[in-house]
Amino acid sequence: MARADVERYILDSMKILDSSGEMVKLYEATFKEMSNSEFEEFITDLKEKKQYVSFIAPNGDNKIKVSEESIRRFFKKERLNVFDDITVTEDGAEYTIPHKIPVLMLPVRRTQQHQSKGIAVSKDNKSRDSITGQVVSDSAAGSITNPEKYVLANLGLTKILDEVANIRGGDTSGMLGLEAKILQQGKVSMKEIKPFRDKTGSAKAVKSYFKAMHIDLSI
Repeated sequence: MARADVERYILDSMKILDSSGEMVKLYEATFKEMSNSEFEEFITDLKEKKQYVSFIAPNGDNKIKVSEESIRRFFKKERLNVFDDITVTEDGAEYTIPHKIPVLMLPVRRTQQHQSKGIAVSKDNKSRDSITGQVVSDSAAGSITNPEKYVLANLGLTKILDEVANIRGGDTSGMLGLEAKILQQGKVSMKEIKPFRDKTGSAKAVKSYFKAMHIDLSI
């Protein structure tokens, strides 16, 4: 395939994925600066999986527009079937989600995983403190640290912060609603679980302790 054809293929793909045109501009500028030898090296690296055609969506950048619909259009164009049946095992019982779910390999990185001591992965999210509702024991690695909260807040990722700090951080009612929606439809949004939401267990516990001392709180 000639260089012009490869460039056209990548640019056409970016047009589908990003309606803003920012990714097209980025790749046009990149290709313009590439010599033929550099482009051949780029293609070789792609074949050997040393490099990938990346889609860049910076956190907090509202220019680049990517949506579930645009991703689905790209899969359809490429005739890629990424949808599969998902079976959830809970307490020995198996339940298959009634809708096929897209299954993708995505990198997930956390701030604390850059520490030299290694990476901790939680076994599940079932082990929770009976008072606060927060994860403990084998599930403790699924918690979020304060520095990570500051990073999320600084990046403007308030919805993610709300989910990990509140829904997954002690709001037992909200968490049950979240898990139920995932089992029912394979996905969930914060808007959908709004009717299930409650205060976190830690907030309730603190308020109870202060009330026992005849001090009222507004939390």
